[in-house]
Amino acid sequence: MVDRLRTILSRRPVLQVPHSASDAWFSNVPTGRSVVRPSHCMVATVRRSWSTRQPERCSAPPIHARMEWLWGIDEAVSMPSDVETLMTAWQDAWFTKNARAIADMMNDDYIYVPPNGAVMDRATILGVVDDPTYALTDGTHTETVVSMLGEDAAMVRRRWQGKGTYRGQAFVEDHRCVTICDRTSGRWRIRYEQCSAVAA
Repeated sequence: MVDRLRTILSRRPVLQVPHSASDAWFSNVPTGRSVVRPSHCMVATVRRSWSTRQPERCSAPPIHARMEWLWGIDEAVSMPSDVETLMTAWQDAWFTKNARAIADMMNDDYIYVPPNGAVMDRATILGVVDDPTYALTDGTHTETVVSMLGEDAAMVRRRWQGKGTYRGQAFVEDHRCVTICDRTSGRWRIRYEQCSAVAA
């Protein structure tokens, strides 16, 4: 394990944060670099924005134990961005009516529960996407929060506000939605979604 961690860290050096580090110090750290503050057991990876775990007080461990701790946290920090990438691709595919992409991102047992309480399976949803009368004309996803439920499962909360047409009828939606994603197939896919209408 120690040799593996040394190899990983030699490919992606880790910077130790000075105790007196200022905002200016952090702003000079390149995207993709990892930083560690061993005295507080805090680690972060610079991505599009800062992602950190809540600092935890602990005694300073031996260097190999500290490296193992760092690798475990850094791997966990990267998972929400993988889920966010999946959700962005999912939303884009709905706007472009890309049924093949949508099907590829669904688990075989995918279920969607809309605000009326119906249970719609994978085949039913793909039928909606393929319907020539269905189209989204406008919409945004906001208030998105990704919560990891383990190494291979995540819950995404978001608000969907959009407009479209279906079978000759225009619709306007304002929903709060929960999406369950998992990585049991070796890559992140969507297993379950449920939306509730926001009261006017």
